[in-house]
Amino acid sequence: MNNQILKIFALVMLLGALILAVIAYKLGNAPPAPASAGNGQPVVAEPKFSMVVAARNLAPGEPIPNDALRIVKTDTPPDKVYNNLNEVAGKRPWAAIAKEQPILRNYFSGDNPLGRALRQNERAIAVKVDEIIGVGGFVESGDLVDLVAFVRGDHQAVKDNQAVMILRAVRVISYGSEFSAPSAEKSEEREAGQKGKTGRNTAVLAVDSADLPRIALIENAATLRMALRPSNAVDTDSSPGGITLKDVISQAEFNQKGPLVEIYHGTQLEQIQYP
Repeated sequence: MNNQILKIFALVMLLGALILAVIAYKLGNAPPAPASAGNGQPVVAEPKFSMVVAARNLAPGEPIPNDALRIVKTDTPPDKVYNNLNEVAGKRPWAAIAKEQPILRNYFSGDNPLGRALRQNERAIAVKVDEIIGVGGFVESGDLVDLVAFVRGDHQAVKDNQAVMILRAVRVISYGSEFSAPSAEKSEEREAGQKGKTGRNTAVLAVDSADLPRIALIENAATLRMALRPSNAVDTDSSPGGITLKDVISQAEFNQKGPLVEIYHGTQLEQIQYP
């Protein structure tokens, strides 16, 4: 009789152990309970990122006032958003922006990587190039070049063939399909910019705004040549210079002649040019 009671007791203990094991397994795989704020209400995690959105509908081409913007929080902000109101206020979007829409950097023309590569007084202008004009194809984005124009003498405004120095130390910001992005750009933006939008036969030059008319006139009326220069080159004469074909021929003829000898006969001077 005692053996029978012991067997029953052992079976009850085994069943109890199995029940406890099942309960422990379920508790271990249950999701954690939300944190409580102290009043019994669960605490909701705050979004991590801030972004600027339109507080009302924004018209294209109009400066954005500060009170037309606001900051909102989000867990997953879109690409190229702003997180500071001062970065957006006063900008003119090229397209309309609806209320509550995020303000993206590509809404503004100033986000063009080519525009950001220009300095305050510079303007970008494109010129036609080939392997001859571009120093045998060795000109690269970021180089400095001198611009020389060749004008044929049959031009209505020019009697003799001429070569004229137009500009010195011009910065090449794009050559063919290569683009020199600003160093502050993100790596992915640099990679996108290096694909470029120019053709293989086009170079984009950064010139002073005052030199734009000269470049546009010469590029259409003459043949441009680029002369690659060292980045540390210093010119003692910064004024444009030129030479005609007559000057070259005259100098060549002079170089072919012998020395000029001066002979004094008392107070008289005689000059003899030896062949």
